[in-house]
Amino acid sequence: RDEAAASETHGGGSNRRALHDDIVNSIAVMGGDGLETVSGGEDGSVKVCSWDAKHGGVVTEWKQPCAVNRLADAWLGAKELIYSGGRDGAVRVWRKGTSSAIHTLVGHELAVNAVTACASQPHRVFSGSRDWSVKVWDSDAACEVA
Repeated sequence: RDEAAASETHGGGSNRRALHDDIVNSIAVMGGDGLETVSGGEDGSVKVCSWDAKHGGVVTEWKQPCAVNRLADAWLGAKELIYSGGRDGAVRVWRKGTSSAIHTLVGHELAVNAVTACASQPHRVFSGSRDWSVKVWDSDAACEVA
């Protein structure tokens, strides 16, 4: 879809940036300064963006084979990990600076609608699914722990 059509259709203004090729489903602020975000959308992309006036734009972009429903709700410090929940029932682990997911956590039967990580133990990840389950993962070991 071209940006002019999206702007006309959705009432976009001069402060709007089209970063995805479809609906954006989730966004999280990274770090305390608010100058970087991570967003995920229907187009299957996960994008880290800088909102610095001098160097604004997409910093890192990854693609997964299905829509991104949710992203982890916190930037995880020095580990620089991002977690995405997909329509395919998987949780993917991304590390800023890499070209693809470092782990794919498989176990849900339906789409993952919620993902969060423990601030004190960034490798501990929780996911919730349309299959009515909540799972606890160890992203370092790439396995379910509960």
